[in-house]
Amino acid sequence: SRRKVNLKQREVADLLGLKSKYGRSFIARLENGLIRNPSLRTVLDYLRICGASWVEFFKELDAIDWGSQGIRCRQSLTT
Repeated sequence: SRRKVNLKQREVADLLGLKSKYGRSFIARLENGLIRNPSLRTVLDYLRICGASWVEFFKELDAIDWGSQGIRCRQSLTT
């Protein structure tokens, strides 16, 4: 979605307030899933800057079958 709004990684980093020396690298790692636990604020700000819907993002996230990927949740949110 960053490409849809014609933004470069460095521009997104600047809009997130990241220092230019490391900002582009951080965005590249974020986009490639290499940031292990980005803050919710970082994710939401990234989505806002890129013009993406956080609702759609979380729907996609919810649709993932985490069990089939060997990922276990520590605690169920429904209990």
